[in-house]
Amino acid sequence: MADDDGDVANEWPPEGHFVIGGAWGLQVSTECLGCTLTSRTASHDLEIGLPQRDTEPDPIPSEIRWRLGQPAIPNMELVPPKWACGPVDDREREEERRVSPVWGTTLGSDTGEVTYPESARDTALVIRCRFYTTVEASNEAEFEEATKRFLGELDDWWTRFTAWVGVVTGQDFLGLGGYMRQGTQSGDIRTWTCDGNGQRAGRGIRSSYPPSRPGIPVSKLQLEDLRGCVTATGKYPPPAEWALIRDARLLLNAGHIRRAVLDAGAAAELAMTTLIDQYLDAANAQEPVRLAFAKFNNLGRKRDLLKVLSPGLLPARVQPDLIEMRNTASHGGVEITFDQALTTVEIATEIVGAARPLASLLPPQTA
Repeated sequence: MADDDGDVANEWPPEGHFVIGGAWGLQVSTECLGCTLTSRTASHDLEIGLPQRDTEPDPIPSEIRWRLGQPAIPNMELVPPKWACGPVDDREREEERRVSPVWGTTLGSDTGEVTYPESARDTALVIRCRFYTTVEASNEAEFEEATKRFLGELDDWWTRFTAWVGVVTGQDFLGLGGYMRQGTQSGDIRTWTCDGNGQRAGRGIRSSYPPSRPGIPVSKLQLEDLRGCVTATGKYPPPAEWALIRDARLLLNAGHIRRAVLDAGAAAELAMTTLIDQYLDAANAQEPVRLAFAKFNNLGRKRDLLKVLSPGLLPARVQPDLIEMRNTASHGGVEITFDQALTTVEIATEIVGAARPLASLLPPQTA
């Protein structure tokens, strides 16, 4: 950043925006819109900003629309976030608002008469996201090189962040879910009817969304969880147990039953190992004891050991509904039903939650 004499200051602030990956963008509660959150990449402080609601009024008054027989048009499209350095003129501002892909949209109008499902009223899909940081540079060449390094770190940060979002909400940023909107569910449906004279009337816009798939439903990111994910992202990635649970959910929803059960079994085994280690740490167990316990080296034996160390900790049906299902998925012979796989994933999730509670992994963001 040049000063009045044309020299370049030591700190330069790169700012910009990027398109969010994933099949749907980032699905959030509307209370998250307009938020600015702070974190850190490997070597830079980072601001992440979400787009905002469009608060500009409809240029055509509602009374005129009513006389023209037109429905009121809800402001559902999102607009750019708050910038540290905004557009230089109206032309740049308008180009920024109309960039493609767009910034995002709310899924339902607060005033619309028909919204499917009703929960879409306070849901938004964020397609673009703001970033801001500072880098050290004494000239433009150094600035370009420093920014290039930062963008690599930003990509790593976002990959880790969306991993946390996938754990918390089930949203798919990996492509494991194998589901895309299609047919009549690809966008808004415009409808009307005919009056007694055969003229078009009752114009309206109805939003249609895919029916719920069997399995563990995807949820939108709430503001508290958004802050928790951002805080955790600046510190560590999700533990392997939770990453496997995320993958098992996505695979199950995509119909990959055997792979879902295998991932759920692997997550449960890792979690059981963590639970055993936690017991040994609490008991100040010495190395010979730890080596003896290491012989319990498969899912069934870890289950047996935990039944002795911590009675009642594991779910009652862990043997038939998780261990036997995992063995069936590994060795074949009997087809696993969707409902059986769903139960397996749910039991594995309960065990992982006991070993590594999400509440302890997602601390709220501090001011």
